[in-house]
Amino acid sequence: MIVDDLEKGGMKRQWGAEVKERLKKAKRYLKTDFRVHCNSEEAVCPDHCCKLALSDEQDLDFHENCSHQHTEKCKECQNLRNVLDEVEDKIRGPSWRPHSSEQQADLLCDFKLARTDILQWKAHIVRFIKQEAAKQDQLKMISTKPQSGKDVCHRILCPMKTCIRCFCNEGHDILTAGDMRKALSERPVKGTSACVCEVDESKRTLKVNKIDGFSKLRNIQFGDKSIRAWRSYGIGRGKEISYDQLVSNDQGDTALVVSKEFFPFHNARVYEYTVPGTEGSNEDDDLDDSKMDMFECSEPGCVKSFQTFSELELHLNVGDHCGDVNSIYA
Repeated sequence: MIVDDLEKGGMKRQWGAEVKERLKKAKRYLKTDFRVHCNSEEAVCPDHCCKLALSDEQDLDFHENCSHQHTEKCKECQNLRNVLDEVEDKIRGPSWRPHSSEQQADLLCDFKLARTDILQWKAHIVRFIKQEAAKQDQLKMISTKPQSGKDVCHRILCPMKTCIRCFCNEGHDILTAGDMRKALSERPVKGTSACVCEVDESKRTLKVNKIDGFSKLRNIQFGDKSIRAWRSYGIGRGKEISYDQLVSNDQGDTALVVSKEFFPFHNARVYEYTVPGTEGSNEDDDLDDSKMDMFECSEPGCVKSFQTFSELELHLNVGDHCGDVNSIYA
């Protein structure tokens, strides 16, 4: 440790113990309270202001002006800066006796690397806070959007995933799409099948250009004619890059090749529903408890009911609701 080397060179142990305690205190602060203080959008401390910390003054696309003044200083952040400056001054000064000039140069180099790592860790915490905000915004957006048939897909895919997981738990490897097809063929789900498709690589014609500084970009929004990229979520207007700059040669039809065909269906479900009072219905069956419709449709306004849960599930997948469902939302 750098402080230990300074003590061996003549610095007092009391000073070394105080510096170590201050460094530990700064470490605890970065791990706990620092991210809480940085959550405020109007932080008057420059160390806690995400807009100030993540803005690039050299590039207006990634720069965000603050609507407030930074008039306060954080005691803990200032302590970190002070203790780092103090250690650097001791390394450069005559307060200790290095064995040689090379030892002093090596210790100074190690200190600069350590300080850089500490400051990068601090910057990473600020970036993490903004990325967490981006994650929460996306989750809210997904939850408020219409499902557009996703619920039907989930009801079908969930039992298929369960069968694949059971097949894997039995000691089989699931590494490729072919392994998934094998699992579904040996542990079939009623009314489903699967095949394996591959992209014809010989028809690959897409060629793209590299984006300068792409490794620094963390948020990308796709538009009709261009993309807009940000280094930090919500900081600046973002850099707009047209598709003409990105794509030098468009991709044509990939022509998927089916390497393994669909396997036969197992006990395919057929959706049947008979309206009471019509041909094919038996009024005497209403008195038979074994034939009573126990499962009612959960869709508001639909009056259909079914004898088995699988019939209800298939009805929900088809969406053949009976009744004035639209009037519920009018």
